[in-house]
Amino acid sequence: MAHAPHPHARRSTRSITCGYREQVITTLTYSLLSSTLSVVNKYTLDTFPFPAFVLAVQLTSTAAVIYVGRVVRWVNLSLVSREIVLGFVPLTMSFFALLASSLLLMANSPFNVFLICKSLTPFFMSLSETLYFGTSWPTLHVFEGVIAKQTIQKFTLKQTTRTLLVNALACPIAIIWALCMETKALTEIKLNSTLSLGISCVLGLGMGMATMHMRTIFSATFVSVVGVCNKFVSLVLANLVLSGSHSLQSTLSTAFVLLCGSFYNGNSARSTSTRRDNVVVLLLTCFVVILPFG
Repeated sequence: MAHAPHPHARRSTRSITCGYREQVITTLTYSLLSSTLSVVNKYTLDTFPFPAFVLAVQLTSTAAVIYVGRVVRWVNLSLVSREIVLGFVPLTMSFFALLASSLLLMANSPFNVFLICKSLTPFFMSLSETLYFGTSWPTLHVFEGVIAKQTIQKFTLKQTTRTLLVNALACPIAIIWALCMETKALTEIKLNSTLSLGISCVLGLGMGMATMHMRTIFSATFVSVVGVCNKFVSLVLANLVLSGSHSLQSTLSTAFVLLCGSFYNGNSARSTSTRRDNVVVLLLTCFVVILPFG
């Protein structure tokens, strides 16, 4: 006689399906926002070359929107103690350093160069493994990923609360930077710059929420892999939106660098022959990267 399936089994299958659906939706949302934000930021900085002002506006607007949402009771925030605020300081510092350095690089270089520089870390890590003890050296991006994951696991907070904390703590630094270095920003802003800056603020708010959710449900390694995929999408969007800055040769070279970076794996158990082969790949990659810009 046939037996009906156990109700716990049905719930388990349903929960797994819902879990996969949440992961897919979160990843796609994060990728779309991240890749689009990079292109919008580049356009904004091309028409309004003040990265400190742009960062200050983005951080302030994100924190302000979440706080106003809390005031009008559209957003529920977790209770925050002094310990939690202090615990978020290291994450905030690394978060601000990465955003500031990215915008500075984007403001002073072509978009392809920006993508390449953001993707070169795996090659230097592979070279370190080859020359030294088979272990990779930590970088700022690695530290940021580890700190973010550790902070999120330590403090159980709502996504909106985490986003508000990081942006609110980083706001004073960005504002001081803008006031000290870019006092002429307000007198030189134009309509198209204002519109693109507003769009970047909206995307930045969504990006902040999606990033915190990504770091909650995925490992730091998975987030890094998704970051490489985002750069592919950004490259395609840049060629469609940003005019006169990309040749076919430079686009293919950039895509090659991103592809090679996606295969990086910090595994110290590689064989000696494999590590030696990586040197050839590194030299070939450097040649292909330098060729379009030479």
